Amino acid sequence: MRRLSCLLPVLLVASARLLSGQQVAVVEVTPAHATVTAGDTIRFRVTAKDSSGQVVAGAQTVWIAPSFDIAGADSTGLVTTTRAGQTYVFALVGGTPGFAVLDVTERGSARLEIPRPKAAPIS
Repeated sequence: MRRLSCLLPVLLVASARLLSGQQVAVVEVTPAHATVTAGDTIRFRVTAKDSSGQVVAGAQTVWIAPSFDIAGADSTGLVTTTRAGQTYVFALVGGTPGFAVLDVTERGSARLEIPRPKAAPIS
């Protein structure tokens, strides 16, 4: 299953390149590296540029977080995390990929209680 999830972005890039024009040359995903706590969400943004560095507006973006057991991305770049680990967040714009690294840390204890020691009986 892990190998399949690693191949998914490659297959999507290959198929998108066949179906789209080559106007997008560079895809920048921001933040490029982020750290969040398991259970939190983070929104990624994308900027697509052509070969002369001009921003390409209106190109369709597909978001993917391939380690589905760690996080999942929706169609707007909002990534929801489920457990600790590291994954990549890919944005495919006009068949051209860009990516960011996402580190997901463990959620700390919500509350820590230390019981008071019982007093010794007085005799």
